[in-house]
Amino acid sequence: EQGEAACAFASGLAGTDAVFASLLRPGQSIVAYSDLYGGTYRLLERVYRPWGLDARYTDSTDPAAFADLVDYTTGMVWLETPTNPLLRILDIAEIARAVRARKPDDLIFVVDNTFATPALQQPLALGADLVVHSMTKYLAGHSDLVGGAVIAPTEETLAPIRFHQNAA
Repeated sequence: EQGEAACAFASGLAGTDAVFASLLRPGQSIVAYSDLYGGTYRLLERVYRPWGLDARYTDSTDPAAFADLVDYTTGMVWLETPTNPLLRILDIAEIARAVRARKPDDLIFVVDNTFATPALQQPLALGADLVVHSMTKYLAGHSDLVGGAVIAPTEETLAPIRFHQNAA
């Protein structure tokens, strides 16, 4: 992934949960594409929505559709590409540009790169702040092991997640 810092987790969903819990607060919103891994969707809808997080979804792959959902409350944009399960392709670089034009400060852009793997796509080079993997799938041979990872360009970017991982 060309990152300088990473945390390993017991599963990809544990890494996802650490990203949400350490970087988002009640009253904030998160923007995501509607075709989303079921475990991530359950976290957003059944754990974090009751906690006070507003999850907003678009059915469009157009970068402007993501930007239209961003407002002053938006703390994070979350992408999976290819998506799971429909394998839709999202343009990471264009979506990053569009959402950052709408909210240039205090927006965390995260890409779940589980399906593409770093062999086919490197989201940090395309504008992502963090990359998440379920290592259970393609990185480890799909069910040969269970694991997750969160990768960041710097240790400073990863610090809140590392703290959360240690504390929780």
